[in-house]
Amino acid sequence: MHKTWLLALLAVPALAYAAPDEDTAMCRNGGFPMSTAGFSLAKVAVPRLYLLNDDDGCPAKGEAACRQRAYVVKDDTVILAQRRGGFVCAFYPNKVGGSAGWVAASSVQPLPATAAPKPQAWVGQWHDGDNELQLIANGDGTITANGDAYWPSSA
Repeated sequence: MHKTWLLALLAVPALAYAAPDEDTAMCRNGGFPMSTAGFSLAKVAVPRLYLLNDDDGCPAKGEAACRQRAYVVKDDTVILAQRRGGFVCAFYPNKVGGSAGWVAASSVQPLPATAAPKPQAWVGQWHDGDNELQLIANGDGTITANGDAYWPSSA
């Protein structure tokens, strides 16, 4: 009897970490980089596009029920991830981090993918606020990264 309960309890964490299916995938700022979907770029094709929440039946409830305060405008470039029905998860980076939410897939135009840059193209000093990253070429085609990053900030 105890072995059965133990096996059942051990299975719970495995279920919690299983990859989300398309209908339950979240689309939120903090979770956006953890998407298992392939990322792509797109341009906003409508004058104003509100990002939609991902809880309480959203985005299927529609814009009126799911609208966030954040929106993007025509010709803004967004990063796309997973899809849910006629919606796609979009992230718009900005100076204060960015915003993520569901948008109607028909409201964005995918941009053509560019060839992957050579590692040398990434070499240099990178920074965002008080976060810093230095990428150094090793001469064998690999890169070493050194830096510091803080959440929300070191200040």
